Amino acid sequence: MPRATSSPTATKEQTFPTERCKSEQRTPQQDVSSTPQSPPKPSHTQLEQVLLETLQYLTQQSVRQVPQLQLAESQPDEAPWQAIADGLKQGPTLPKIELMKFGGDPSEYGESVANFRDNIESQVSDDSQRLTRLLAQCVGKVRDAIKSCVNLPVGQRYNAAWKTLLKNFGQPHMVADAHMRKLREYNLRRVDATNLMDFARRLQDTKRALTSMGPLYVSRLKYEDTILMLMKKLPDEDLKLEWTDVAGDMICSKGHLDFYDFLNFIQKRADRLNNRFGQELKSPPLQKRKKKDMETEGNKILQLMPRP
Repeated sequence: MPRATSSPTATKEQTFPTERCKSEQRTPQQDVSSTPQSPPKPSHTQLEQVLLETLQYLTQQSVRQVPQLQLAESQPDEAPWQAIADGLKQGPTLPKIELMKFGGDPSEYGESVANFRDNIESQVSDDSQRLTRLLAQCVGKVRDAIKSCVNLPVGQRYNAAWKTLLKNFGQPHMVADAHMRKLREYNLRRVDATNLMDFARRLQDTKRALTSMGPLYVSRLKYEDTILMLMKKLPDEDLKLEWTDVAGDMICSKGHLDFYDFLNFIQKRADRLNNRFGQELKSPPLQKRKKKDMETEGNKILQLMPRP
């Protein structure tokens, strides 16, 4: 049986559709690579998933930032509230005070130092500014003693000024002697509320100053000679007699007298007179009482003298 032979024409006819199919299959790929196409539109499910993830992310970020936001918001708000609180603590605006100046009296050294350190040194950090204000608070011989400290090196001026003040006006024995001298020179003219209160304050100031300096100096007040000197300053003999009775009872009870005992005695008598009724009592001056006593004694002598 003869074999069928295929002609070239038939072969072309048979292979052509295959090549055409391949060309048709390559054509879309070539078109895709050559011409840009828009991405496919997401479906509703994909949009919901993206929105859900975005919402979760924003929620997490907001939770993390809330404490920081609260802290950032609270810090600006604290400033005005703190200012209001400070204003309430300070109260109304106070008038400007005039600080005491130191003129060289050792009995005023402690008060002057405390006044300067509390009101000026604690508010000023620069030593040069402190020295300027210290010079302004000193007068007379005190200012003359420390004004040359400005010629020292910058870091030594302020400390050198304080050392000079302490050496010349603030040594403990100087302060104690000055207080005791004021007590010896004090003159109690009347036995009334005003003068007794002033006398009691002077005794109290001396006690506080010497007590702050230690037992070595406060012991000067415990001498019996000191108490006897103070008793002699009482211009009223009745008051002296009353103190003698009180002193005798204390000696019997505890065996000795203290400066504090005399101070308490004067303070109690001053407190008793420091009222409306006590203000009506007018104790005559000492010289007038002496003159009256002399006149009384003179009259008695005249009465005893025989008449001609």
